Amino acid sequence: MESEISNITQEKLRIKGKDQGNLEINIHKQPILRFAPEPSGYLHLGHAKAFFLNHHFSKDFFRVRIDDTNPLKETLEYENSIKKDLLMISSKRLFFSRSSDYFNALIFYAHKFIELGYAYADNTPVEQMRDERDKGIENENRNNSVEKNKEIFVSMLNQKNKEYCLRAKIDIKHKNKSLRDPVIFRFNFVHHYIYGDKYFVYPTYDFACPIIDSIECITNVFRSNEYRDRNAQYNWFIKKLKTVTFNKCELSEYIKEEKKENSKIIEDFLFFKNNCNELIHESNFNIYKKENILSLFNFLDEKITNHNNSDKITNNDFNDELIIFNYYLPKFAPEIVDFSRMSFENTILSKRNLKEIISDNKLTWDDPRIPTIRGIIRKGLNIEALKEYVLMQGVAQKNSVFSWDKLWSINKKVIDDLSGRYFCIEEKDLVEFVISDVTLNYYKSVPLHRKNPSLGEKSLFYGDIIYLNKNDVNLIKDSEFTLMYFSCAKIIGNKIFLTDSDVRKSKHKIHWVPKQNSVRIKLINYTDLLREDKFNHESKEEEWGVAEEEVLKAKGVVQFERMGYYYVDQKGIFNLVPYTVQVKKY
Repeated sequence: MESEISNITQEKLRIKGKDQGNLEINIHKQPILRFAPEPSGYLHLGHAKAFFLNHHFSKDFFRVRIDDTNPLKETLEYENSIKKDLLMISSKRLFFSRSSDYFNALIFYAHKFIELGYAYADNTPVEQMRDERDKGIENENRNNSVEKNKEIFVSMLNQKNKEYCLRAKIDIKHKNKSLRDPVIFRFNFVHHYIYGDKYFVYPTYDFACPIIDSIECITNVFRSNEYRDRNAQYNWFIKKLKTVTFNKCELSEYIKEEKKENSKIIEDFLFFKNNCNELIHESNFNIYKKENILSLFNFLDEKITNHNNSDKITNNDFNDELIIFNYYLPKFAPEIVDFSRMSFENTILSKRNLKEIISDNKLTWDDPRIPTIRGIIRKGLNIEALKEYVLMQGVAQKNSVFSWDKLWSINKKVIDDLSGRYFCIEEKDLVEFVISDVTLNYYKSVPLHRKNPSLGEKSLFYGDIIYLNKNDVNLIKDSEFTLMYFSCAKIIGNKIFLTDSDVRKSKHKIHWVPKQNSVRIKLINYTDLLREDKFNHESKEEEWGVAEEEVLKAKGVVQFERMGYYYVDQKGIFNLVPYTVQVKKY
């Protein structure tokens, strides 16, 4: 049955990395890639590397499969947050699915693995099993008959023999311990956030992943090298999947259930038809000849034409072959590409540890100190900068703990051209002055960014009373200086006198804030999450500032001139973007 799963045609694609050089990667000429996050927390920077590498090599669309194989840790809140974040950061069409969409198929293939001698039921206690796997000891259940294993697995599906699990029969003495008969199905009596109590026996990630990848037409999988020892296991499942044969009659009960419960049949088939047409035709299936595949591709078009509205098509309109094609038929043997994990100083990316920190310190998943996608955006990180940083690393193999400065340096280059300029002075440094000999009470339009006119203009108020920064005042007291966007001036006593000097020739250029029509704002500096591997209780520094009122209209990131870049978190609340504090120039 080698022909049932296609031989992948490859071409070399290249990532240009400034730090690692050019990396050539063998990948399918029409790649279909996926990202498979577990809905047990919010997406963090570690996920970002897997997402952007897979996303980069995909074409116009990208598959996202929610890996909901462990209901103990998973919630609908987490799934929704993942989807929302990915829709925000993706530049390509996303096609969502869940591992649970294929639970029936995985149960079916578990039966097939038992029949072919690739799996057996085992009731060895957990600690004993762990010890035996570690020592390479074979237990008596490994040699049970196919009939007994089938009987036990059926009873497991009926909530009996709860002390059992199903294990793959690979090589209990293999030097790669991931191949020492791993568990592939186990009991889990936890309410599933989508299916409730329908299932009590769940597939493991290691069993579900390769089979669903093949069914979903995935050609290549980029994943971190923490899974490297399990690559051989992944490939073993794919190899055995190639030997499985079945006929339509064996799937009759599964098909009835799909027609009854699956509301995505049209959507899923259209995905294959519109995006995988050429890939499917590379494959030679013993079950479906090419003419049958073409017939399937024409099937839905005919149904839609006849009904003039796809919404009128019901699941009963579908022939059995269509459902088998969508959810049961393996289509490709994906190839794996490893890359190093992405870790940073003074933070942590373990979801379990993040949950503890969040709970113990009454934080939220989107707190700027938490290295989630949402948190890091609130700290002022532009997604394009994160993407550039990830691709710059490419698929390097060395695991390293990175300092933050490189990422934020890239970010500063990205946000500089996108940030409107405003005036602000820390409240503790305010000094009030009256502009003498003139009456000022007007607004003037000035550019938000002199080098990027596409950002538009702001309306700056000019009044008789202004604030300066006391540190500036101490340096310019006896000198002529320029009030930015205003005029040259001198300070005499507690008054400012405007002069007719050329602002271009002025040595000192300082910012200012009009007292009238100014606003009080909060400035927050979020620092490292951890200090000496413990939560940093001094990681949030707050102060007040006074700024021009126009800043309340701003969104995204702004630059407070001669201060730094700040993310507009809420109206009147601004978070300092790391590594952007400016040394004042005069």
